[in-house]
Amino acid sequence: MKFIKWSFIALSIVAALLIIAGLLAPKESNIKRSVVINKDKATIYNILSDFHRMVEWSPWAKLDPACTYEYSGKPAEVGHSFNWKGNNDVGSGKMTLTALSPDQELSYTLQFVEPFESNADGKWLLQDTVGATAVTWTFHSQFGFVERIFMLFVDMDNMLGSDFENGLLALKEVAENSKPDMVVQEINFTPAIYIGKRMKLSFAEVDSALFSKTYQELGAAFGKNNAQMTGAPVSIAYGWDLTTQTADLAPAFPVASDKGRWDGFDVIRINDTKALAIDFYGPYNQTEKAHVFMEKYISEKGISVQEYSIEEYLTDPASANYDYSKVLTRIIYFPK
Repeated sequence: MKFIKWSFIALSIVAALLIIAGLLAPKESNIKRSVVINKDKATIYNILSDFHRMVEWSPWAKLDPACTYEYSGKPAEVGHSFNWKGNNDVGSGKMTLTALSPDQELSYTLQFVEPFESNADGKWLLQDTVGATAVTWTFHSQFGFVERIFMLFVDMDNMLGSDFENGLLALKEVAENSKPDMVVQEINFTPAIYIGKRMKLSFAEVDSALFSKTYQELGAAFGKNNAQMTGAPVSIAYGWDLTTQTADLAPAFPVASDKGRWDGFDVIRINDTKALAIDFYGPYNQTEKAHVFMEKYISEKGISVQEYSIEEYLTDPASANYDYSKVLTRIIYFPK
């Protein structure tokens, strides 16, 4: 009986110590590391907001080259995510973009499945410095009662901090060695005929569903007229009014001849032979950056341009496995 009594007392003491340890142990962990990258914020933001590119710089990707990834959502949009499943060093889980401030800040969540279930969140913060960008990577996790006891013996910052430092250094290398995001080219333009549907819409109405619907209608009309596209689909913009928040644009297909019945559509002729172009790689919802870059260029050069411009969609995202770093949109302006 004495043995049982003392065993019970010992277990009670251990239990009490564990409870006290759990109460005194840290309830959360915060890791924060920074690096200065000699590249503009837009370039770095484009890399961070596209999880397809994370394997280029992630400190954990090297731990399992055979790790598998499944992506969902569009880069640079809330909800863009990837699932990973790898060896014991990387485990499995999911990472999701939860909030975005273009060229400024990206927030994410992490759901770990293996080797044990847990959740975390963090941010990447981008700040201008003299001729460079300061990037700060934060990571925050909270612990349950049992995990807190383990945290008494583990310093998460010391254990994982070097991984974040190595990741930022790899990001720095990728960003600084990347090609310039945008270069304005002077090109020869072949006069073209387009069949399109010109519309005046609110900014809120201009989305992928609108383009998909209009292109399907154009495809049906081309079929009825036995017409063939002579190039990639385009969007011809005639104006963006920031005051009224309205756009004047025409999704269109190029065609060799306007012969046929095109009821409900517009025949658009562009007879210019000289143009300025930017080859933009990235998600469609970021092409505005190319327009801003072009408008700054023509303003600095004192160039007067036509009222219309073209976005030419040269890469089908499906053919690039939805890796938008490989999706090319050509932005074309026409000097007068």
